Amino acid sequence: MYNQHNLYLKECFQLFLPKNIEQLAKETGFIKRERQFSASDFLSLVFRQNANLVQPSLNNLCHDLEKHHINITKSGLNKRFTTEAVDFFKALFDRLFQYQLQAPLAEMKLKKDSPYKRIRIIDSTSFKLPKSYENEYKGTRDAGAKIQFEFDYLSEKLLWFSLDEGKSADSPAGFERLASLEKGDLFLQDLGYYHLDLFEQIHLSEAFYLSRARMDSQFFVEVDDPPRHPDGSFIESQRYQRLYMEEELKTLPRGQYREWNQIYVGRHKKMPTRCVIYRHDEVQEAKNINKRIRSYQKNAALFQKKM
Repeated sequence: MYNQHNLYLKECFQLFLPKNIEQLAKETGFIKRERQFSASDFLSLVFRQNANLVQPSLNNLCHDLEKHHINITKSGLNKRFTTEAVDFFKALFDRLFQYQLQAPLAEMKLKKDSPYKRIRIIDSTSFKLPKSYENEYKGTRDAGAKIQFEFDYLSEKLLWFSLDEGKSADSPAGFERLASLEKGDLFLQDLGYYHLDLFEQIHLSEAFYLSRARMDSQFFVEVDDPPRHPDGSFIESQRYQRLYMEEELKTLPRGQYREWNQIYVGRHKKMPTRCVIYRHDEVQEAKNINKRIRSYQKNAALFQKKM
């Protein structure tokens, strides 16, 4: 495994050789002719600043370059921050992303006895942008962006990546990354991606999913001997009996769970699935109550500040 890691890193470093970086910069239009300040120099500057070029002033960035024997004026450096620079970094990221999908790292399983082909975990993170970006990236209040990120726990690979508006919902992203769905995959995701059509597609592809249920989800069980029409077909309106999970939880002792190997979810879809409910013990319940109180107090404080 150690040798495979070294091989993977060696191949990655090949992508960062100056000749490869300069070629990519020319392809994206970032560098149009030979300059003292090369694309490799610009990339090194970004890494030295931990990819944060917003907080340091142009003066500080120029001083940093001087320490590495590169002299450039503030005006000259400012002219490097162009749309072509963005295209350059996007192209570099895309090459790294495509390479790691085919890299030997895919054979380095963390748990070789896993019953799943891949354990796919997806989540999103949002961040604010300057108000000048509001027309391109709308956030929940002003300007903002959201990154969707999915990786495979077994191979440690990045599987899917997307940059969207900050106000965009997670659910559409859940469908987009199904383009790479394979038999035997296990999908882990939070409630933001909850959608019965999504789960149905995963199920029909002989893959698996694990998700919490939304509070407004409706669950049903089949009636043992449902009434039928004269032609022998079921009377659909009387074929299922609804289960009220709040009432089911009240019958459970704290710290215990109940399982249905097959239950039907959705008022209209009636999608078959496995369901497990668990009732928190006293300690877990107290933690959840305190968490809700803190969340309420935080939101109330933000509301008062906004007013």
